[in-house]
Amino acid sequence: PQHVQVHQRERHVHANEQQQPREMQTVYPQRYGRDSALAMQQIRTLDAVNRAAETINNAVRAAVHQLSEVMAPLLASIHFSETEKDSIVLLLATALVTPAMAFLNLSPVLGFLFAGMALGPSGFNIVTGVVSTTKLAELGVVFFLFEM
Repeated sequence: PQHVQVHQRERHVHANEQQQPREMQTVYPQRYGRDSALAMQQIRTLDAVNRAAETINNAVRAAVHQLSEVMAPLLASIHFSETEKDSIVLLLATALVTPAMAFLNLSPVLGFLFAGMALGPSGFNIVTGVVSTTKLAELGVVFFLFEM
């Protein structure tokens, strides 16, 4: 009976080792003692965070894809002038950049600079009307001065 109990314990230990990823078994061997348990817990936490981020990423991609399928026919039927399209894109970028930068604890000005580089003629060329965009920028400076 005693050797049966030892054999069952060994089987339990081997089952636990198989549940852990291989890199955890090789990176943190038993010689580290209590620190290895803490390291294993940190790795498991990071793994859970990565899985959650992948799940959120996949959900957002699916939602954007479904939204684009629904909105594409609607947007195709509406005709915007170049200036109107650029204004809508800039307002949308402003609405998205501000909360994103607040979430990252960064200045919104950095987000606006990056959005301008990405959306402008040197980036994805979504905003093409440089003259109308310049006029909107001048108007924005005037509003900014009145706010101070």
